[in-house]
Amino acid sequence: MKGVISAIQRFSLQDGPGIRTTIFFKGCPLNCRWCSNPETQESNLQLGLKDDHCFKGDCNRCVLNCNDQAIRKNGHGIWIDPRKCSLCGKCVKECPESNLKIIGQKVTVHELMTEVLKDKPFYESSGGGVTLSGGEPLLQLKFCYQFLKKCKEYHLHTVVDTSAAVEWKAIKMVEPFTDLFYVDIKHVDEDIYKKYVGAGYELILSNIRKTAKEIRHEKVVLRIPFIPTVNVEREGIAKIANFIRSLDVMWPVHLLPYHRFGERKYRLIGREYLMENIHPPTEDGIKKGQKLYHRYNVFTHVVR
Repeated sequence: MKGVISAIQRFSLQDGPGIRTTIFFKGCPLNCRWCSNPETQESNLQLGLKDDHCFKGDCNRCVLNCNDQAIRKNGHGIWIDPRKCSLCGKCVKECPESNLKIIGQKVTVHELMTEVLKDKPFYESSGGGVTLSGGEPLLQLKFCYQFLKKCKEYHLHTVVDTSAAVEWKAIKMVEPFTDLFYVDIKHVDEDIYKKYVGAGYELILSNIRKTAKEIRHEKVVLRIPFIPTVNVEREGIAKIANFIRSLDVMWPVHLLPYHRFGERKYRLIGREYLMENIHPPTEDGIKKGQKLYHRYNVFTHVVR
């Protein structure tokens, strides 16, 4: 059995308690416009650029050597069409700048554990552990189940960062080997979900309700991306806050201010960034958002 991951990030401080190793799994049932890891939305391996410098370069080696005609030059430089690319790898070999790469790798549970255990001394000294992120890690359910089970054999703290846009049985299946779930909630408005997320409205809210009833409260943190034009207005905050209160649980709630750190990644994999005209919230805007949540007795902690 092999899983497909895009990256392993060591010494992470925002993906759970202590110092953590975060594994980014490829594949996601959603298509959030603000996603900062667009390379994880695609479940398969894909071609991408490592850096922006080819956008201004004059080298045409990749264009000339692409049998699929998946690489071209436009007004901004090199552009990759992922729909045409067959991942033959010829362009990677021909690139004189070594600026093309195949994004993603297939790993066994043993190979992934070997990498994770290299950081075990840091977990022990900081109370950290391993975080499964993505994408949506639970799309690769059987692999994640086996990997989490192996993590507990080594007494590692585990976090699963999930969109909750999966079958409920997936969450329940990994629950015995998961110390903490990070569960996202973008909105509770169906039209907003369709416009900005693409899918998952009823399934996500249903799973959050079931989580509140069937999983111990200390094992869950609710996370809200805080995104201008999407869910920072008074009406949107009121709807989300009332939904959270209806769950009748006291989960910690993280507020994640929108940022544009992942914008360049879209260009590097040949995709358009659809949040071009949306700017990150100001510090004043974030504080006002927190105060509005507090008025509804939903107390948030800002995580950047």
